[in-house]
Amino acid sequence: AARSVSRGLRCREAAPWWAPDKVGELSQLPPSQASRCGVRLRRAAWAVGFARRWSPEVLDWIDTGVGTEKAVSILRLWGADEAEPTIAVAFRGSKGAQDYYKTDANPFLVPLPTAAAGGGSGGASPRAGSDRGRSGSSPGGRVADSGGVNGSAGGGDAPLPRSGSGASSDGGSPSPPLYPPTAWVDESAARFMPLLTHDPRPCATLGAWRAYAGDSPTRGASDASPRQRVRRALETALRQFPRSRVVITGHSLGGGLAAVCAYDLLCSSLPLRY
Repeated sequence: AARSVSRGLRCREAAPWWAPDKVGELSQLPPSQASRCGVRLRRAAWAVGFARRWSPEVLDWIDTGVGTEKAVSILRLWGADEAEPTIAVAFRGSKGAQDYYKTDANPFLVPLPTAAAGGGSGGASPRAGSDRGRSGSSPGGRVADSGGVNGSAGGGDAPLPRSGSGASSDGGSPSPPLYPPTAWVDESAARFMPLLTHDPRPCATLGAWRAYAGDSPTRGASDASPRQRVRRALETALRQFPRSRVVITGHSLGGGLAAVCAYDLLCSSLPLRY
């Protein structure tokens, strides 16, 4: 089982010599010593246990290999006592050298798209206390995001970005998204990090935005970009199981990308907002 899982977990990204794959204090050994590599064996055991507990189904595995775009998986998980599935979006943390010297080290913050910048119509937040989504999901139309804004493993519920006063007063159709799913950041507005520290607008580093949304504006608008594929996979999954719980998570750099993703989806995807 360990050998089978180990083969399935191989990735095109290779860790640099100065930042080897680790589990706690254990460093991953070269392939020639795989049979006694504690990192591989622990990961294999975790994967087998996870599969037994959740019966995961891979909805999409996104690893484009374009520029600094990061790998992300979308899984449908079925717990033994769950009436509805959980859809998990999991972003990979820093792996290759360019993740460290291009994405992580990028010192420029850029404001994320807004209704005005993205050309959206300024949609409103959903009803407070809405019961749409799986019972037991966060109240008030929230998406569980277990990646922190600073990339930490912790976190919590990501509140909906608010614009307007809520759903239509007559109980009719919900308001449209805040901006279209192809909206891009204004890269000319990127500033050295200390200059935007107290900016009230939601911001991300330019490196994190490109790692999540796409390596360029043209790339980000294409159907092949990580951003568009994540949104498409989630919306398709929610059409099949509308009351699914959605969890967006990641490790290290992946935690930061999870926070950016949660904000972006709540602003640009109607099924995710409601």
